[in-house]
Amino acid sequence: MHNLKNPILRNALVLSGLAVSALGAGGTSAGEVAIHGLLDMGLNYSVTDVAGESTSTLQLASGQNGMSRWSLSGSETLSPSLKAGFVLESGVALDSGELMKNLHGALFGREAQVYLEGRFGTIKLGRLASFVSGFNQTGLFGPKVSPFSAGWLNVPGHKSVMTGEFAPYDNMVVYSTPKFGAWQAHLQYSFGPVKVFAAGQWFEGVQKLAMGELDTGANLLNKVVGRSDLSRDGIDGLGLNVGVTIPVNAFLVKLSTGYMTAENAADSSIDIDRATVSAGFEYTLSKKTFLYAAAGWQHDAYGREDIQDADRIGVAAGLVTRF
Repeated sequence: MHNLKNPILRNALVLSGLAVSALGAGGTSAGEVAIHGLLDMGLNYSVTDVAGESTSTLQLASGQNGMSRWSLSGSETLSPSLKAGFVLESGVALDSGELMKNLHGALFGREAQVYLEGRFGTIKLGRLASFVSGFNQTGLFGPKVSPFSAGWLNVPGHKSVMTGEFAPYDNMVVYSTPKFGAWQAHLQYSFGPVKVFAAGQWFEGVQKLAMGELDTGANLLNKVVGRSDLSRDGIDGLGLNVGVTIPVNAFLVKLSTGYMTAENAADSSIDIDRATVSAGFEYTLSKKTFLYAAAGWQHDAYGREDIQDADRIGVAAGLVTRF
């Protein structure tokens, strides 16, 4: 028997064993526990141009196409029309091999839930993703509104033109009604093999843009003469994002464009117009593995003569394998 000195691994295995024991108790119910995961590692290059001065970065990035992660999940059939289960999910940093505990310092910071599913729908309790995020099962955005999901690191996606907390929250309760035909909380139109994505958002009084201004000196939140409490007013604006995915043999071509207009809630003369264009592809190597690459351009135009426009070009490429 091996001596497990790593406390995180030891606790995870103990937790897995407890889950198996709990679902296996009773003898008359069918239960199962599974381990799933996704590994994504690639290169990322970006160039930011502010007031004629360019800065570039080249980095090895883990989880830019899809966050590298592993999860434990289990379910138990309580009756022919009722099922209970759980999901525990943790991030993994492939560049260092460490379990990512940066989300509130929790081992299962990405998701930790129990659920009950029946004819009435589904009730979920625990640490769950907000609807505006692309996280896991309860996030309604992400790949449902943009072909680039939450953005491949510096390749612009819908997060560049929309705002919100794209993250999970503690102590959440989520109820999902039964499905009525093909209708769901989000809308998606499919014309043959081509998928069309579209999303819009109106926001008022938000405290920060999800993807901040390229020119940090513009400072939409508090650059108003004579005001020091502007954080109470925030930013008002509108964000739009559309895109398509087009399968071509082993390739899945992805195209996306977005637009955002936002202004200081206390001073409309301080505003920003942002436009994004992104293109990329995924190339299937097997049922579990694919390559990806993309490039995107973002332009910020400010409504003041003393603030110059700014641009960013982002390029990402990598490999994803599932297990």
